[in-house]
Amino acid sequence: GDLPKLTAGTLRTYPGFNYDTDGPKFESELVRSLTQHTAFESVMRIRCTRGMKITNFYGNFFIRGSDLLALPNCNSDSVFAFDFAHDEHNLNSSFMTIQSALLYTSSEGERRIRVITQAIPVTSLASEVINTVDAEAMSALLAKQALDVAVKTNLDNARGKLQQACIDLIRASKEGDKPRRVSGYAAPPPMGGHQQQQGGEAEGEKAIPENLKLLPLYTLATMKNVAFRGGTDVHPDERVHAMHRLNNMDVIASKHFVYPRMFSLHNMSSNAGLPSANDADDEKVAGKNDIELPSVLDLTIDRLASNGIFLLDNGLDMFLWVGRSSDPAILNSLFGTNSLEGVDMSRVTLQTSGNDFASRVNAIVCALREDDSPETLVAKVTVVREGDQGLESRFFWYLVEDRASFNGGTYSYEDFMNFVNSGGSQQGMPPGAGRAPGRAPGPPGQQMPPQMQNQMRGPAPPQMPNQPPGPPMQSRGGPPPPQMPPSMGHQQPPPQMQNQPPGPPMQQQRPGPPMQNRGPPPMPMGVPSPSRPGPPQMNSNPPPPNRGPPPPMQGPPSGNMPPPRQMSGPPSGGMPPPRQMSGPPSGGMPPPRQMSGPPSGGMPPPPMPGQVRQPGP
Repeated sequence: GDLPKLTAGTLRTYPGFNYDTDGPKFESELVRSLTQHTAFESVMRIRCTRGMKITNFYGNFFIRGSDLLALPNCNSDSVFAFDFAHDEHNLNSSFMTIQSALLYTSSEGERRIRVITQAIPVTSLASEVINTVDAEAMSALLAKQALDVAVKTNLDNARGKLQQACIDLIRASKEGDKPRRVSGYAAPPPMGGHQQQQGGEAEGEKAIPENLKLLPLYTLATMKNVAFRGGTDVHPDERVHAMHRLNNMDVIASKHFVYPRMFSLHNMSSNAGLPSANDADDEKVAGKNDIELPSVLDLTIDRLASNGIFLLDNGLDMFLWVGRSSDPAILNSLFGTNSLEGVDMSRVTLQTSGNDFASRVNAIVCALREDDSPETLVAKVTVVREGDQGLESRFFWYLVEDRASFNGGTYSYEDFMNFVNSGGSQQGMPPGAGRAPGRAPGPPGQQMPPQMQNQMRGPAPPQMPNQPPGPPMQSRGGPPPPQMPPSMGHQQPPPQMQNQPPGPPMQQQRPGPPMQNRGPPPMPMGVPSPSRPGPPQMNSNPPPPNRGPPPPMQGPPSGNMPPPRQMSGPPSGGMPPPRQMSGPPSGGMPPPRQMSGPPSGGMPPPPMPGQVRQPGP
C-alpha cells in the first residue's frame, strides 16, 4: 500500500475475482476514476494562526520538508486530516484561522491555485470545547491516528490508543471546567461564576453529553474493524486494503465503514424502496431521489432471525443474510428459487426487476451507493446463507456490539460502556466480561501483563537440582561443560564437591581441581565404562609404544596432544602418574604417598621399576 499512499492514489482489491459478482463493480469504479475531475502535479500547504502549530498530517501524500504535501494527483475523493497543538501560552486573538492552499495543474493544462480559509472561535472553558465536539468527526480522526500507530508499532498499541482517547474524552466531559494542561500549557481559569456552577454539578455523577454519547460505540466499532482486528483470520491483503481505504475516507464514509448499517428487508414497510413523499430525515432516506430506507437495526446477533432477510452495508461491500426459514415467495422474488439449500452461493445474484419486492430492494442498494460512496456506483452484494460457516463468520465480523474472540475485542457494547463510564478502572467492568480462557481482564486493546505473556510462552525447561548445566555428559561426542571446552587445555576442570551428586552416576564422575579431594581416589573411578568415555580423544589415540609420556603441562592436556597411557581423566598439575595406576590422580598427587595435599613445586613421584623418569618443570 505504500505506492498509492505516497503518490496520493487509491487502492482497490477484488479477491477471487468473479465477473458475475465483481464485474459491474469493477467497471463502475474504473469509469469513475477515469472521468472524475483530477488536479495534477499538486502541492498543498496548511497554515494556522500564530500560537498554534500543526504536528501531524494524515492521508495519502508525500511530505516535503516539514509542511509541504506533494500530491501527484488530487481529486474530489481525496481526504486529508491534521493535528493542532499549542505553540505558545495563550492565543492573542479570539479566533484561530486555518488556511489551506492547493497549487495544481488542471486537465486542460492550466496552472491554478485554490485557497480555503476558515476562522474558528477559541475559548478558555473546557466545557464549551467538549459540547461542540462532533463524535463522528472525532472518531474518524482517532481512526487515522490509530492507523499511524499501527503502522509504526503494532495493532495492540493502536487499539490501546483508541480506547484511551475515548476514556480521556469522556472523563474530561464529566469533569467540567477544572484547570487542565493542553499541549504542555495550562489553560487560564474561567471568569465569572461559571466555574462555581460547574463545581457544584461535579459533586454527583455526570452523564455523558448528548453529542458524545455515540463516541464509545464508534470507538468500539473501530477497534473491531478489519483494519485493527486482532487474530489470525484476517488476510494481510485485506487488512492493508482496509487501512488504506480508512486512511482516505471522509467523516460519513468512515462512520459507515466502522459501524455499518443493517436493515431488515423481509418486514420492511410498503414505502421502503420508494421515493420519499415529504422531506424526511437524512438518516431515513438515501440517494439522489431520496429513497426511503427500512429501519436501521443494532449490530448484534440478537436482531437476526431464521425467518428473516437482512441487508448489511459498510460503504464498500454489502452482505445479504438469508435465514433458513425465509419465506419461499420472497426467495423466489430475489433469487428466482424457492430455496438456497445446495446452491453454489458464489453464483447467486440478486434480481433487479421482475417484481415489486426485487425492484424496491434494488432501489435501496443503488441509493446507498449514491449517498455514501459516489465512486462506487454499483455495489457488490454477497449473499450469506444461514449456517454457511465461511461466509457467515465474515458477516459476524461486522456485528460489533457482540463480543469477538481476539484480544481487545472480547467486550460487548454494554461492557465497554461500563468500562468507559468508570474511567477505565477494573471496577467498572462486570465480572468475567470479555475474558477469554487464560487471558488477563485488561481493558480492550490493552497489552497483557508480562507475567501472562510468560505463561502463554510455556514453562521453562526443568532444572534438576545439583546438576551442572550443559548437554548430558553421557552422550558420546557431546561437548563438555562450559568451564572446560575440549579445545582449551589450559583451563581448570569444573569444581566438584565431595558429597554433591551430579547428573551422571558417581563412578563416572570427572575428577575435581586441586585442593578439592584429598587422599587417593576410589579405585572404581579409574575404570572406564562403555557409557562414559573420558574427555575427547583421551583414550582414542594412545601414543605409539616405546614412547615416553608427554611433557609436563600447567593444566590438563588438550585433545590435540596424546595423553599418557592408562589415564581415564586429565592429570592435574602437569605431573605424569606411574604406569601402574588404575585411577586418575587427584590434584596431581601420586596415590602411593598418601599426602594430604598436592605436592608443591611439582615434585615427581619415585620411579617404578622399569619406568623412565620424566624431567620436572
